[in-house]
Amino acid sequence: MRTLMDQLQSNFLMKPSLRITIRCRLFFDADKTLAADDTGARFWERIKETKGKDDPLSTLFGGPLKYSYTAFRQAMLLYEESTNDDEFDAICEEVATYTHLYPQICSLLRQEGRYHHV
Repeated sequence: MRTLMDQLQSNFLMKPSLRITIRCRLFFDADKTLAADDTGARFWERIKETKGKDDPLSTLFGGPLKYSYTAFRQAMLLYEESTNDDEFDAICEEVATYTHLYPQICSLLRQEGRYHHV
């Protein structure tokens, strides 16, 4: 199985000739949609190891905001405040190396990769 980073690098990031204007972006709620792994949980495990901070997302999404737009915006702020930019990037890259995409998602990304405006 290919990891998330492998898939992105081989299909998208490593094509310097693709200097185009993107008119449409695909957006996924990644956990359990792109892969079986809960990447959010993996991220917060690493934060707990390095900073001692617990995963606040269960409390957030289990609270009165549920899975609302406001809750997702709050979650984004929690990620941003969890650590500095360099460590955030490093943790995300590490989590991505352990994340295996579902074959159907790989196929979808390959198909969409043919369209240079997406």
